[in-house]
Parts: sequence; C-alpha cells; structure tokens
Amino acid sequence: MRSVITLLLFFHIKYILAKSIEVDKDVLTYLIQLGYSKSQCGSTSKLACSLSLSSIIRGYQKAFDLKETGQFDKATKELLNKPRCGNSDLQQSSASPMLSSASPMLSSVKGKWSKNHLKWTIGSISSRISDKQTEQIIHEAFNAWTKYIPLNIEKVCRNCKADIVFDFAHGDHDDGSPFDGPGHTLAHAFFPEDGRIHFDAQEQWTEKFDGDGYNLFLIAVHEIGHALGLGHDTHDKNSIMYPSYQFMEKHIILPDKDRRSIINAYGSRNDEKILDPYNHAVIVLKNKATNRILDSNGQGHVYTLEPNNGGHQKWMLIKDNDGIYTLRNIGTSRVLDSNGKKTYTLGSNGGNYQKWRFHRQHDGSYILENLATSRVLDSNSKAAARELSSNGDDSQKWFFKAG
Repeated sequence: MRSVITLLLFFHIKYILAKSIEVDKDVLTYLIQLGYSKSQCGSTSKLACSLSLSSIIRGYQKAFDLKETGQFDKATKELLNKPRCGNSDLQQSSASPMLSSASPMLSSVKGKWSKNHLKWTIGSISSRISDKQTEQIIHEAFNAWTKYIPLNIEKVCRNCKADIVFDFAHGDHDDGSPFDGPGHTLAHAFFPEDGRIHFDAQEQWTEKFDGDGYNLFLIAVHEIGHALGLGHDTHDKNSIMYPSYQFMEKHIILPDKDRRSIINAYGSRNDEKILDPYNHAVIVLKNKATNRILDSNGQGHVYTLEPNNGGHQKWMLIKDNDGIYTLRNIGTSRVLDSNGKKTYTLGSNGGNYQKWRFHRQHDGSYILENLATSRVLDSNSKAAARELSSNGDDSQKWFFKAG
C-alpha cells in the first residue's frame, strides 16, 4: 500500500511541475519539495491546512526577500514558476556537520570533500550538445571554482571510478528526485561526498551565451557549487548559487561573493589571506520587529523606513577590530554615531561612539552594541532609531542583506 501511495505522489508532483503552478494544492506540494515543510498537511481541518499553507508560503517569501503576505500573490507566483535548481533551499547535508553560513556575505556551507584531488566523469550526455563540447564545458565550470581553492580535478573515462559523475537523466532516475520535463526543475546535485550531478535531459540545453535556452556552463557551475558543499543563496540574485535560473555573461563568473564562499570552505589556492567578508561590504539593515530599514538623511537624522533600495538605506561596513565595525551611509558618506540616547550620523572621527560590535543571534539576526556606551541600536513602530539598554527584544535585532 505504501508503494502505491508513493507512486501516486510521484505522478502528482510530476504532473503539477509540467504545468504552471496555479492552485494552493500545487503550491503546497512544490514548496514541500523545496524544503519549506517536513511533511504535508495531513489534517482533516481545512482551517488547519490553510494556516499551514500560509505559514509555508510566508517562509518561502521570507527566504527570497518577498513581501511576507502568506498569500500566493503575483510576485510569489512569478518566482515560484521560474525554472530553477531542484535542490532544497533549506536542505541540510547528511554527510557533514558543517551547516551554517559564516555570514550573510557568504553562501552557506553544507559540507566539503576530505581530499584535495577529485576525479570526475560524464555518464551520459544531452542530445543537444556533443560529447566533446560537454566535456569542455564541465571542465571550464570546474575551473571557475578550483582556480581559487587548493582542489585539483581529473577527468577519467566513462567507466572509470570517479568522485563526481555527471548525467543527463529523464523523469524518475532512481535518486528520489524525479525530473519533470521541460521547465521548472533543470538540474540537481548532492552534497559531499556523494558526487552525483544530474541535468534534466528534456531541457533545451545550449552551449551558447545568447540568452536562448538554458546555458549548460552556468548551470554546471551552480551544480558543482553544490557538489563542493555550497548551499543556495536565496537573498542575492548576483550569486551563481541563487536557486532560479538567470542568464549571466561568462566573463563575470565567478561572482565575488561565490569566490569568497568557496575560499571560506576550502581555503585559498595561493595561500592568500581570506578577507573578512563584512569589511567594505555594503548592506541593508532590516529591523526584526518592524521589518523597516535603517535609513538616514543629509541632516544626520537616523530612522527606519519601508525599503526603497535607495543609497540612504545602504551602509558600508568598515572593520576596526574583530566583530567591531564603523557603518558609513552610502547616500551621505556620514557614519552611524551615538551619544548614549540618540543615534545620528556625523563625519568620521575614529571615536568609539562611531564603532559598533556585532552580536550574532540564533535566528541569524544581529544586535549592534555601541562600543562607547554599551547600549544597543533599537527601533520602534514610530520609525525611531535610538539607543537603549539591551533587553533581547526583536526591536533590537537586525537582519543584514547585501545592498
């Protein structure tokens, strides 16, 4: 009986992913597949299932920095229907205890290889790209990562023992993650030290960089990132590890954030010092309690507003010591300052009133403590940004997002 239920669920998933996702039942099934809930809503209560779906949608919206309505609104529908990698956004590695991202400036690390020489091969190819072209594309995709890290790769014969194996597969290919035909899921990969990378053979694969079809190099770079241990980056569309497919010019690969992420996991090939990922990073700070963004103006006032992507809502972090930074406003070039009661911006003077210690919380947010006053950056529903004694409230927690 269990096998029958599993088979029916497989055909249901395969069917809904072959067409546009439109109805709640399809949304729930797909989001579960992407890791946003451990189990389907099995309650007989329509209200309970409705609340469950709303919560799951809200989790997806939060992950991708969408407005958290809990509804399958236009923006959510458009993003959910974009072709993408089939790996779960929230999946954890079963092979390694390395789970968390070093910072919001890096992709999460799900595991790493225990050896520095990997053998790879191609088990099967696409009918659209020749064997020789496919081999060259995969080699270049590997090189996009390995030129920065002390990891060497070697191509071996099709029947030789290999650490990483590439295959173009159809539908159910016995790995628990069936492909769905053209669109939606394009490929998926397994974290170290599994080594399987699969592409949906029914997709319109191309070696060209003309915007038509799905560029094999770009998707291979993404999937190799997973095979080397990097998770999805749902917050930064400029990252090659962003889940949804987006065309990029070849010359910008590998984006700086991804380069820093892989060096963070494996170290640098040239033994270069790994730079603090925060230093000189430009970020946006969102208050956990109000969902408003830390903002400033030319008169030195600091407050929170709804996000507008303007320069006054972007701050450059300038490192002083470990965990201590100055925050320079991009719009005004003034730095975040305090007198123990109020926060404002002033010209940089190097004083401790302009230095902030970052305390990372379990939910990924940060508390910003002023080095001179030991009070923390706080906000309220009236948009004030101020300093208070630390109390652990959500109004004192700030999420960082690349600006």
